[in-house]
Amino acid sequence: MRYHLRNRPRVKIRKPTVTKGILRISEVEQYRDVTRGVWETWHEQLSPGQFGAEVTFLQTPSALLYEESFEAASRITGSLRKGLIAIASPSDRAAQGRWWGRDYPERSLVFGRGGDGLDLAFPTGYRNVVFVMDERAFREMFLTLSGRDADFLDRGCNFIAGPEDIRARLQDSLGRILALPESELSDLAGSNRLELALVGAFVESELRHDQVRMLASKRRELVAEATRHFVESNYQAPVSHLCSHVGVSKRSLEYAFRENLGAPPSEYFKRHRLNQCRQILSTGDPAKTSVKAVALSFGFQQSGRFAQEYRNFFGETPSETLRRLPESLPRGF
Repeated sequence: MRYHLRNRPRVKIRKPTVTKGILRISEVEQYRDVTRGVWETWHEQLSPGQFGAEVTFLQTPSALLYEESFEAASRITGSLRKGLIAIASPSDRAAQGRWWGRDYPERSLVFGRGGDGLDLAFPTGYRNVVFVMDERAFREMFLTLSGRDADFLDRGCNFIAGPEDIRARLQDSLGRILALPESELSDLAGSNRLELALVGAFVESELRHDQVRMLASKRRELVAEATRHFVESNYQAPVSHLCSHVGVSKRSLEYAFRENLGAPPSEYFKRHRLNQCRQILSTGDPAKTSVKAVALSFGFQQSGRFAQEYRNFFGETPSETLRRLPESLPRGF
């Protein structure tokens, strides 16, 4: 049987591609939206001023490498999407932040698996290099390149130690990949070349199996329970009531909050409520949303004082946030 060319189905052959770009983000809400393809997280601003973030990235259909920097302190809660693994290397020792309620150990890397809960607090000026890929593919490539299983992923902690500063070594290796000119990206476009380069950089950082163990922190549990009770009280419970609820002194609760979030309870809760208000105002319909009603729903009883605190923190009034037309979001991951 003969087939006529005109009757043959047309099949488009798509070559694997590597995309390179820079995302410049001015609002905390934008950061959450453009990273939604990888992270299922809630972001809140912890320091006053312009949020400001810049993300430089390389991406294939199955892997992502990026470097991020923030102009304001922030907190990230939520999780990585299931089936993925992310390995991070902070670029600056002076801005390592707090991961899962403890200081980032020196000479270490940090990783997260899809579905694991995240609770990260980063200071102003924080910078980070991250690569994200399918966990199953990572395990297979790690075994191929190193000759051993990636069993460190199953040990119940999130920090990886090495004989040297593998944090700096991996950051340097990933930085070189990220800095490749677009003319050379085609070399990484096929046969999982970018993924192999990322895992290879990780293996070459001389990983060893001894790790920094992370034990559950009682103070972190106090912070979580106090925060939960504060929200359940409709943002009204005073700190003294929270202390009674969790069974510790005011000084102990304050120390726990400072250790985990960098601020005492009263200050953190005010910032938390301001972020909640901003989230609603930034997505609300000006014809249907009342600034006063939003403020009252999060425990701000005096409209004038709320407006002043909001402006001092975010650099614009609540009404300006509400009236501002949604900006065209940068293309996300």
